[in-house]
Amino acid sequence: MKYTILGFQQDKANNLKLNMNDLLLMRVIKDMYSSAGMEFIVDEGDKYIWVKQDYLHEQIPIIGSKRTMLRIIDNLVELELLDKKVAYKKGKVKGTFFYIKPTTKMDSLQDYDPYDRLSKGGRQIVKRGMTKCHNKDTSITDTSITDNKDTASPKKSKYGDAENVLLTDEEYKKLKDRFPSDYEERINNLSYYIASKGAKYKSHYMTILAWARKDSNKSKKGSAWESYIN
Repeated sequence: MKYTILGFQQDKANNLKLNMNDLLLMRVIKDMYSSAGMEFIVDEGDKYIWVKQDYLHEQIPIIGSKRTMLRIIDNLVELELLDKKVAYKKGKVKGTFFYIKPTTKMDSLQDYDPYDRLSKGGRQIVKRGMTKCHNKDTSITDTSITDNKDTASPKKSKYGDAENVLLTDEEYKKLKDRFPSDYEERINNLSYYIASKGAKYKSHYMTILAWARKDSNKSKKGSAWESYIN
């Protein structure tokens, strides 16, 4: 069985009786939520993005009618995978405004635990928690040990759903501080791209910053979703 579908764990999705339309809508909402150009409000510390229902439906007509899309959204809200709010005023403009945000429960469908996968018969690719040790008989005055300590590059750990984004602890902390609401999504976007395209970058950290700058520049010329797909 394929482990993930559109970035979500298939076994967890099955347990919640989610289908492909559910996962497709969740994927689109997650991507829009991580876009830097989306209008949003903050309610009790939580970020909600403003989404026009017609516009959302225009992005994924394959899902069916707009009514079908709204039923899916209501189901995701009932499953506590999505939280939505309706406002009747935005600034000085009166009307009905639709705000949504993915919940931590939806985020948990993307969590990846290679040890849990191994226990279910999967193949563990990345070994974690192992430390390379010198031979116990090696002299502590061995210059190769001290030289390596002084010149070694900072260790990089693997992040993202495909565990192919390499970041030092300092780089990861900087991303978390700079993009507190969507740093994981930005890492996953790069992870998906590398996995699907086989792309190679000298610095994954600088690539994420470059993409963020590109998103910011494009958002000034068009909608957030247009900057995502172009």
